[in-house]
Amino acid sequence: DLAIIDLLLPGSISGLETAQRIRQTMPPQQLYMIVISACSQKELEEAQAELPQVPILRKPFKMHELTQLIDQIQPAG
Repeated sequence: DLAIIDLLLPGSISGLETAQRIRQTMPPQQLYMIVISACSQKELEEAQAELPQVPILRKPFKMHELTQLIDQIQPAG
């Protein structure tokens, strides 16, 4: 399974908080995660510091960049 989470979510919970909550209950082997965002470089660096094992893809991106990242994080099989 794979969750793709945007840092900028509507409502009272941020994408970073969402990702942190998921990671508290599900280890990386159970749920792979990718963070996407159009945030500033500083915000992306802060998110990477909070979720060091979660890849971050900056918007805008090309679809092949996303599919390559998915292939990299999910084991074959």
